[in-house]
Amino acid sequence: MEKSDIINFSSLEKELQAALEADRKYQRENDAKFRALNQNVASYEEFRDIVLASHLKPLDRKDISSAPRKQPWNPIAFGTKHESALSEEVQPKLSEIQPRSASEFIREWRRFAGSSLEKYSLLVSLGGKALQEIFRTEVGLGLLGEFLLILSQCLKSGDEEIVIGVLDGLSRTGRFGLNLSLLSQAEQKACEELFHKLQIAAAYEAPEDKEDIFASRACPAFLVFDSAAFLADMTIELPCHCKSEETHSVVWYYQKQVGSMNTKVLTDFEGTTVVESSKVGRGSDLRSRFSIRLFSLLIFRVQKADSGHYICGTASGEFFYGYDVDVQEVHKVLFPWNVKQRTQVQEAELISIKTEKFQVFTRYGPWSKCDRCDIRGEHMRVGLCYIKSIYLHVRYQRESDTEAPCGSSAVPQQFGLSGSSYGAELEVRNCHTPCPPKPTTSPERQALLKFLESDDRSSSGVTIHFHNHPTDSDLILTCPGAKPQYAVAWDKGSAPLYHSQYMEGLNKTSRVFIDTGHHLHFRPVRLEDKGSYFCWLQGELAAEIRLGVYLRLGRLRQISDPESVYALQVILACYAGISAMFLLTVIVRFIWQISKEETSVDINLNLL
Repeated sequence: MEKSDIINFSSLEKELQAALEADRKYQRENDAKFRALNQNVASYEEFRDIVLASHLKPLDRKDISSAPRKQPWNPIAFGTKHESALSEEVQPKLSEIQPRSASEFIREWRRFAGSSLEKYSLLVSLGGKALQEIFRTEVGLGLLGEFLLILSQCLKSGDEEIVIGVLDGLSRTGRFGLNLSLLSQAEQKACEELFHKLQIAAAYEAPEDKEDIFASRACPAFLVFDSAAFLADMTIELPCHCKSEETHSVVWYYQKQVGSMNTKVLTDFEGTTVVESSKVGRGSDLRSRFSIRLFSLLIFRVQKADSGHYICGTASGEFFYGYDVDVQEVHKVLFPWNVKQRTQVQEAELISIKTEKFQVFTRYGPWSKCDRCDIRGEHMRVGLCYIKSIYLHVRYQRESDTEAPCGSSAVPQQFGLSGSSYGAELEVRNCHTPCPPKPTTSPERQALLKFLESDDRSSSGVTIHFHNHPTDSDLILTCPGAKPQYAVAWDKGSAPLYHSQYMEGLNKTSRVFIDTGHHLHFRPVRLEDKGSYFCWLQGELAAEIRLGVYLRLGRLRQISDPESVYALQVILACYAGISAMFLLTVIVRFIWQISKEETSVDINLNLL
């Protein structure tokens, strides 16, 4: 491997550690500044002393009464990593704390004031049943919110089942609903974050009965890259197929070109970073659109700019596996009503260009399932651009030694395809499939539904989601549970929104469209867009999204707003009209004065 191809992991690790230490120092000194302001210090010297001593903590009685210590009184000043005597003394006593009443628990809880980790350890050590017995009457005022904050901040990997048991035990205590309604906004947000983390851990938990693939697959001695092509706007997953047994967390690295000095470090800090896939925008940075789950890298709404090399490794400088990703945008969409184009795609592979050294063709995948049932639906297949040549780089692994995606780094630059306009293609066709048999409904239930005028779709067991959005702003709807390989369809009420009518790019002035990632866009959303939107997954009705649109009063308009653009156009048109009238008046007056002077000159000459 050349020196330009080697990533300096040690410098990256030092840079990461220095950034984390600087962030901790900033947070510590910032808290000290607020504490000094609240104390109303008399002079700036006192304020500065409090900030400079922010890394110190007051001595506890246990620090004084304990045995002679070998550690210095200020470990931060010495730069050493001595273990705290307080933690050594508290840890064995956590298992001995067994409060039998709420008053005993509160007394023990107050002992750990300021230490969130020790409070978290106390809750985990007691468990849900013990907490249910202690707070059988009710949870004290403010304690429930503090419990949720501690659990959300200090949740550790592997404690998910214990934390779920704690939440279950607290939910069975007296007056739980009343305490839940009294939570503050910060406590409610912490509760939502806690449940989101638990859902992620449950959804991506490794099965115990399956074989450990990391123990059976060895990493290559020389780093090679798997070439893969994806469609833009999709969510892609890059598994780390191999790693060392002692590695418990991985870091992904991104390079546009191998050996480039511009390397992005993609790390979720061992799961503390949570990405909301439904809030990911198309133009956002790569660092805000990824997540690491079970060592695999997930990139939401991947874009063409994300093409490049992704390497799975560690912060210490080890690297195990690599990918060469080519993201292709859709350049052509073939619809059922375009018969002329459909006759051109009868074969599975179409040759676009052919030379002596290579040929470019489109490789089509299998047809997807029909996206609706019992009514006319659509199914599609994706065609990705590939190149066939015997001169491809051997460092990139592929299904065929002579084929690679058009944007892959395996293609020699001498071919001149790096700046070409080759891209993916989509073919859409109509389809019609029957729905699977539904469970029979009793006549009494049918009569009740008819009396209540309930929609059949609402009573079919689909999940219902509510969303309110301000008018004149962009909105993106994502079908819950959708995956990249799923067939997704959208309906507004009973009116289907077909791809052949609402596909992105069909109408440049269209305000509502569906992109290639099956997201429903509103640019912008209007009051008439409110209503129920149904999404289908794999030919079955999956969810209903009830969209509410409201006017946002007191909003500062931007120049890009349609109303602002219209107002500017009217103002400029009026200004141009007034300017034209002014110039016309000046010109007419000037001509009249010239003609008047000429007339007077002629009269004077005649008199002479």
